[in-house]
Amino acid sequence: MTRRAGGISLLSLIGIHPAAAAGVLAIDWMLFGALVGTLGAVLLVSIPVGIVLAIAVTLIQHRGSPQDDLGLAAGKGILVGLVTAIPTALPAVATLGLGTAGAIQMFRDRTGRSQGED
Repeated sequence: MTRRAGGISLLSLIGIHPAAAAGVLAIDWMLFGALVGTLGAVLLVSIPVGIVLAIAVTLIQHRGSPQDDLGLAAGKGILVGLVTAIPTALPAVATLGLGTAGAIQMFRDRTGRSQGED
């Protein structure tokens, strides 16, 4: 599951920072609840929120993950922003999966460094 391609593992390519994933997951569920409650009137709000989340995830990912350069962090931020702008609760599952992959990668990095494997 952690195939190496050019020194970067698959988990670090697809994973996002767990704090960013938790924030996006919470906001996505709030937007979905508002969408159901207002019968779609909140769609005008979900697109700007997706843009703001894309910027926030890019910054969190770039600062929180030493393996991610700005381009990779921006790609992950844009992906999460687009997924959040979709007005259903199903994209939250993808965000949860990306956050889990990021948490596993962070855990492996910490245990590898503490055991002297690097």
